[in-house]
Amino acid sequence: METKLEKSRWVSPCFLFLSVACWGLCCLVSLPAHASDENDTGVTSADSESSEDDTLDDSDDDLGLDEEFALLQDEAVVQLPARHKQDVGMSPSAVTVLTREDIATSGATNIPDLLRLVPGMDVVIASPYSSSVISRMHWTYENNAYLVLIDGREANEDFLGQAPWEVQPIYLDDIERIEIIRGPGSALYGANAFAGVVSITTRAISDKTSAWVRVMGGEVGMFGSGARVSTRIGKLGLSISGGMDWANSFSLPDEVSKKLWKIRAVADYKFDDKRSLKLDMGVSKAEGSIPTGAGPVYGSNQFRAIRLEYDSSDLRAQLYWAGTPYTGRLDTSLTYNGLEIGKFVNTITDEHTIDAQLQYTIPEFWHPLMIIVGASARLNMMFSDQLLDPDTFLQDHEPGIAYYNLRSGAFLHTEISPADYVTITGGIRFDYNTETGSFLSPRLAAVFKPFENQFFRVGAARSFRKPSFLETRLHPDVEVPAGGIISEDSLREFMLKTIGNPDLNNESLWSVEAGWRGRFFDGALDASLDFYHTWLRNMIELEPIFYTNALELPDLDRSSALFQHTAPELNIFGWELAIRYSPMKNLSFLVSWSHKEIMNLELDKTADDYPKNLITIGGRFRANWGLVASCYLHTRSEFTDRSVDNPEGLMSGYLTYHNPDVMLVIARLGHRFSIGQYLQFEVGLRLFLPVSPFQEPYFRYYERAGGISDGRAFGGEYLRRVISGYVSGTF
Repeated sequence: METKLEKSRWVSPCFLFLSVACWGLCCLVSLPAHASDENDTGVTSADSESSEDDTLDDSDDDLGLDEEFALLQDEAVVQLPARHKQDVGMSPSAVTVLTREDIATSGATNIPDLLRLVPGMDVVIASPYSSSVISRMHWTYENNAYLVLIDGREANEDFLGQAPWEVQPIYLDDIERIEIIRGPGSALYGANAFAGVVSITTRAISDKTSAWVRVMGGEVGMFGSGARVSTRIGKLGLSISGGMDWANSFSLPDEVSKKLWKIRAVADYKFDDKRSLKLDMGVSKAEGSIPTGAGPVYGSNQFRAIRLEYDSSDLRAQLYWAGTPYTGRLDTSLTYNGLEIGKFVNTITDEHTIDAQLQYTIPEFWHPLMIIVGASARLNMMFSDQLLDPDTFLQDHEPGIAYYNLRSGAFLHTEISPADYVTITGGIRFDYNTETGSFLSPRLAAVFKPFENQFFRVGAARSFRKPSFLETRLHPDVEVPAGGIISEDSLREFMLKTIGNPDLNNESLWSVEAGWRGRFFDGALDASLDFYHTWLRNMIELEPIFYTNALELPDLDRSSALFQHTAPELNIFGWELAIRYSPMKNLSFLVSWSHKEIMNLELDKTADDYPKNLITIGGRFRANWGLVASCYLHTRSEFTDRSVDNPEGLMSGYLTYHNPDVMLVIARLGHRFSIGQYLQFEVGLRLFLPVSPFQEPYFRYYERAGGISDGRAFGGEYLRRVISGYVSGTF
């Protein structure tokens, strides 16, 4: 009998991708580039011819005035909020930029920890393998409120709706800059740009042959290695990078929590200064536990992607295929009143995504007006021989599913500047998908510049999150023990009412914002203050409902455990303050403070299940004679977590934990030195130190509550001190 996975073979995604790509290239390469560069469609990795040196080699110490000005411009220019380069103060959205200098001096060892530098960004580490980010929203560990882009490729996968940070085939060493929109982004970026957008731009292939290598090791069984080499032959640039990482569990130090390897190859061809073509290929494989609203999913995850991009001064297009085979199981028990009634079987899934995007800046016909248009289409396919399909299982009682979902969208973005001191931004995007139908995402914002380097912004926008396959269609297969109290057929039919709910609609929100940004002392001091008020509708959470019969056994006919729209509306409001002071090129200080309140309009009271205050304070220093140092203190106020995985299993509901006030120190101390003219090295230490000042143990705490039961960790893991040493070299 032909299986669902065998049916997926007709896809032949690589062949399909390359066929369409060749046709697209014939059209794109023949297009002329406009002479004007005023409406550049964005900063990509090809825009920055930076050195491959992770540690910012000593050649930077001899920068002239023009180069120093360029470094200041790197912090003052953004692309993400309006899909073209603009002064950060003129952005229609609250935006934060993490530059190459921030990345190269930070003590962070992964992208989520680096994002703690963003005002209001709450990072939740569940394990060394799994982290999530959230801001301006209800507290969650599911990592599905932000759209993550890597050189324009959407990193969020449809199965869980998450962006799996560790599985992406890039390292911090590969990243040139990160731009973060705090607030709705669907008007430009569509589905899942819900609480904001994280756009990661990788480093360009430099004009000279270069290479770097890194080795790191430390406590909790941490070990990591990575390397990259690149060269350019005329107009053709080539690079290849890769590495591996693993770490043990925080809670169970003898158990491996993260194992992964990754490799990436990039080739770009520059037709001229305005037009370039890039081919980006990546492969990775990781093993670990991923938290979801239905419990942890433990298994082995592969990632394979091929991306083709054409970029010019007014046109940008990309086409990519991504395949993510997964082998794992829902790592939670099926027990009731202490009796095991079944367990989830190991599941193999095969997911394919084909995505195409096009963006065009209409040539200027009236100086005060800019118009950008774009469109996208995305096909998701999911195949499995273990998952249950309600449409077929009740007929033949055989597991297996073949699922297809199509997404498409188009946007219009306009900017008009009737005077030098004001810019009005308006836009709208229409999205459609075969799961939840259509959605309109409008945005209107105005930025005023009454004085030099003083910017005032007001705006309103709407955004949405499309529920994932997990939330709408996932029904895992189960098996019952010999002599079980419930028949296997009854339990499998009950699973058709468990987890996936096809009747879900999009989560949606409206948000109004007001902000100020000012630069003082020739740009050395940058300060911003942003206020927001958000109305969140159709929040999705798992809602187990169980009944018993006269024999005190589970009544599976009346029970269910589906994702539901649990809160009719949440009223969220708050503010974010950030101050960065850079008295000299090599020294920078940062202070940020965010406060948030959430009111449940149905209960007419503020909630306590989220941290109300997040504070970051610290700085970085990079001396001409080789010293590299940074130290940041991140604090989070107390809150109550009411969605903690229950060690008794899915049918026992959630647990509630109180999380105290905590602090986290992330620091780095290193020294750079040269050997000869071409070799630079750096050696140093990184520190990750959790502090719970008001509750024992004082140097451990949960960011996502959890514990250990019968030798198994559930929920999140205790964070503990990690001191790691590293050595890196650059040619």
